[in-house]
Amino acid sequence: MRLTIETVRSFLRYDGVDEDEALTIMLGAAIGWVERSTGILMTSREVTQETMFGPVMSLQWGPYKAETLQVQYLDASLATQQFTDLVVQPSGRLVPASGWPRARVATLAYIAGHEDPSTVPMPLIHAACIYCSLADQSRGDISASGWQTLRNVLGDYWRPVIA
Repeated sequence: MRLTIETVRSFLRYDGVDEDEALTIMLGAAIGWVERSTGILMTSREVTQETMFGPVMSLQWGPYKAETLQVQYLDASLATQQFTDLVVQPSGRLVPASGWPRARVATLAYIAGHEDPSTVPMPLIHAACIYCSLADQSRGDISASGWQTLRNVLGDYWRPVIA
């Protein structure tokens, strides 16, 4: 199943296209919320993240393509360097083969997200539709019970929202 404006319209039981402009805005917000809440991108795209070098470094977004990962950092002379001596574990954790470079911050660039929209997990699509429903009902503030419903639907996919 694909998450489209038609999917949302059907979920909300709208017959016509009169509300499509508002539903499009709600759908965009819903997708953003689901992605930030789960770390799972619903569409494939290049992402970048800055992180501190340390014992635990992980890719923030998934599903990821490990072969696209580029790790850059500034060396002591402030020249940009590539770091390739690492392994990406299935969990997205980055493990250096022989230690991290002497730098503080790394910039990670990689491709993440579902290439085929039909492979997005159904609970994520359901959560996005519920988000749209709650937003449609309130046309503003979503109640605490509404947020709890969304967290329940996401179940094992839920993680704390990243700002």
